[in-house]
Amino acid sequence: MVFRVPTDGINRQPFYTTQVTGLVLRHNWVPANSYGDNVYCRGLKNAEFAYNLLETPLGGAADNMQITSERNVLYPCSDVWIHHNTMVNVGGTSSKGNCVIEGCVRALVENNDFSGLYFCMSSVATFNTIRNNRMSKATYSSNSFTMGIGSAYDTGEQSWHDNRLSSPGNRAFSISGTGEASGAPLWSRYDLEINDNISVGHTTFFHQNRLMSGYFQYNVGQNNVSNTVSGVTTVATGGDYTTRTVTPNFLNAGEGPGCLEKASDYGPGPGWADGHGQRACIRRRRVAAVSVAPERQVYRRRHEPELHDPGRLRRSDLRSGADLCHDGLSWRGGRRAVVHHPWR
Repeated sequence: MVFRVPTDGINRQPFYTTQVTGLVLRHNWVPANSYGDNVYCRGLKNAEFAYNLLETPLGGAADNMQITSERNVLYPCSDVWIHHNTMVNVGGTSSKGNCVIEGCVRALVENNDFSGLYFCMSSVATFNTIRNNRMSKATYSSNSFTMGIGSAYDTGEQSWHDNRLSSPGNRAFSISGTGEASGAPLWSRYDLEINDNISVGHTTFFHQNRLMSGYFQYNVGQNNVSNTVSGVTTVATGGDYTTRTVTPNFLNAGEGPGCLEKASDYGPGPGWADGHGQRACIRRRRVAAVSVAPERQVYRRRHEPELHDPGRLRRSDLRSGADLCHDGLSWRGGRRAVVHHPWR
């Protein structure tokens, strides 16, 4: 379906819903130069957005997609799956970005392509997983970020992994915020699990000016102007983690071996051994960045979708060896469990 919308300067979202359950939006196109957010849904539950093309909107506060509770108890939002979409917000009149998840619990955002503007992915909610996405062109201002949290309240309980953040861009990862008076306690960003992402060609690799707990580890930074990993060292409260861990990460001033496949492609057999796929690419880039990689940590992913019966395995899901626990999935004897999304 193609959404043909007015271009008369009035902010009217091409696709707008409120308090809908069970929505499925697939294979749609919102052309460039419509006014307002391409997709705006408040109070959404048990929904899927897939294979949509959302192009540059007009209007100063226009995003490609905003899924929100509006921080209002009247519009609870939960269980939203956003995958295999292309979102472009470049060259219009907006000062916003691609995708915003605000106050929506248990959102899974994976295998999308994001391009610009102020940000690519802003995740301002709990129990969210952001994985296997490709992002670039967050260059609107010096505060622009490719992935981040910029809310004016406490938030956390998030997992970000296996994303590729490409140039150009200003801040690759931003743990930040707005709306705090001078001298006020900093907003908390608690229980963050950020690992195995690649950032290439950004001005700043990691920016954190709010309290944080959890970890930022095993990420790769290349050709960034600053690869420094620093920030507010006081540990955030409100979650399970009582520490803030920001090492090790793998930093290299130059471009390492190329990633030959999309981030979501973990193809079987020789492809894995030859270094195809995001995870293998990260392993190769670690070698380019450090002489000896430390022992790989197996992460406890509390926020991933539940696992389905491991008996439902394809031949491509069989592996020899189980040195990595990737995607938050379980390895047992070299067999990978299949993700089951309860809202599918």
